Parts: sequence; structure tokens; C-alpha cells
Amino acid sequence: MSQNVGTVQVRPVIGELGRFYVESWERPNQPHMVDLLAHQGQGCCSCTDWQTRCRPNQKENPMAFIPYGTAKAPNPERHACRHVTAARSLFLKEILIGLAKQHRAGDGT
Repeated sequence: MSQNVGTVQVRPVIGELGRFYVESWERPNQPHMVDLLAHQGQGCCSCTDWQTRCRPNQKENPMAFIPYGTAKAPNPERHACRHVTAARSLFLKEILIGLAKQHRAGDGT
């Protein structure tokens, strides 16, 4: 199931848990590959931002997870690019919906 998160489309890679194609903000016809399970669950992305900023930050401080920040003010110490952040958002939403169906089915909450 693909879904728009923010302003980009996020699509799971069929048969590959934790992997997503995330539409590029600058080049929508060239999606980035995101793997949320890489690097002990911190994730990775094929985009330049992740490769040049996020991955070096992960290596420097591997036990922390520092989120992206905002589009207008990205955190310079971030461990996640916008694409990883969008994929994490969809992944978490799907997990929570599944858990709610399993554990709270029919209770109205």
C-alpha cells in the first residue's frame, strides 16, 4: 500500500521488510531507496543528504538517534534524512494500526 506522507509518496518494497521507495522532493520520478532496518534500526537512504550528513553523524554517535528536524530547520547532527523520516512515519503508522486491530478490536478506542 503506498501512501503520501507529508508531500511525498512512500511505497513499501514488496517482500522486503523495512524497505521503502520514497519519492524525491526535487525529482519525483526518481524515488530513493530507504532501508529502515539498516544500521541497527537507524536506517539508511540512497539520497545525498543521508550519505554525506546523516551516515557520518551515525558513525560519530552510533547509540543515539537524532531526528531530521524540520524542512526549514534540519538538525545538523541528524541521523535521518527526510526520506528516512517519511518511511519511519508510515512504518510506525502501519505497526500501530496492526497492533490496535489485534489488541483493541471492538472496544471502541
